[in-house]
Amino acid sequence: MKMKVFFFFIVLLVISCNGTLHGETASGAVKLTRRGSALKPLVRELFGEISEILNAAPRFTLPEGASKIVSAGAHGVRFQPGRFELRIHVWTGEGGLQDEMSIASTDYSVPVAAINGTFFCDKGPLGQVIVDGVVPRGITQIPGRISRCFVASIAVAGGKTRWVIGETDRPATALIASGGLDGLSLFSGATAACGAHAGESVRWLLGGAGWIVRAGKDVHLEAYQRQRFQFRKVDQDSRHSVIALDSEGGLLMIVFETGLNLEAVSRILLTQPQFKGITDAIFFDGGSSSELVVGREYLVSPLYLVDKARFTAITIVSCH
Repeated sequence: MKMKVFFFFIVLLVISCNGTLHGETASGAVKLTRRGSALKPLVRELFGEISEILNAAPRFTLPEGASKIVSAGAHGVRFQPGRFELRIHVWTGEGGLQDEMSIASTDYSVPVAAINGTFFCDKGPLGQVIVDGVVPRGITQIPGRISRCFVASIAVAGGKTRWVIGETDRPATALIASGGLDGLSLFSGATAACGAHAGESVRWLLGGAGWIVRAGKDVHLEAYQRQRFQFRKVDQDSRHSVIALDSEGGLLMIVFETGLNLEAVSRILLTQPQFKGITDAIFFDGGSSSELVVGREYLVSPLYLVDKARFTAITIVSCH
């Protein structure tokens, strides 16, 4: 196994030397040429195989109510409703998701699992963020004006919560100021939109995502058309980090490995027995940011073996 990993690194080094250091601009920046772009899928595939090797023997035990999902090209975890709570974790440091989960484990309820969050730029996340009912300090949110998807935990009567998937074009400040769920289109593992109830409010929310499945139907083209996501062709079949709900109210965290575009991801979610009953699914940031941590271990290691998740993560903690 070690020899195989070493072999992949040698191949990658040769590819890097021959295919990526071309096209230096007048400013001194290195621009990826057409030749380098053509090699990117091969590099991604090689690193994907290394990642698979590293994921082969995880050393964690899932709590009751959580179950591992393994499908062709996908790994994930499903969480039963009522046993777990959804939270949004934010940070501004240079550490990755695994480092943050190690820190979080000492600060509050130990996260059962975490998946990388929304798209981001150097300034901050490109989506709405609400943490424990407020806009978190120290994070610059850049949600834009286009209506895009979110996952959220809604506070309901009796001190309980429910997780939902939905869509909104309103910034986090406006959602909090409304004092309720105005401006949100909600879905909750049902075959139709679920309405808001009196006294409910948003407690945790992460936006900036795109549709894959809604009400049990493939709607991934909406992400490209109405929600105006644009991916380079070479990146359309890179990794995808997905949050999904099923007809029994379960929440799923899934990473689809490289080689699958959104159409293929949607087809797998709607046809494979491992994902029976999927009603709604959205994608967050993917590619080299895509990873899944259970406890403090990688269930899905970073694609290029460097933890590039930044700013936000979706976490699950056990109810007490």
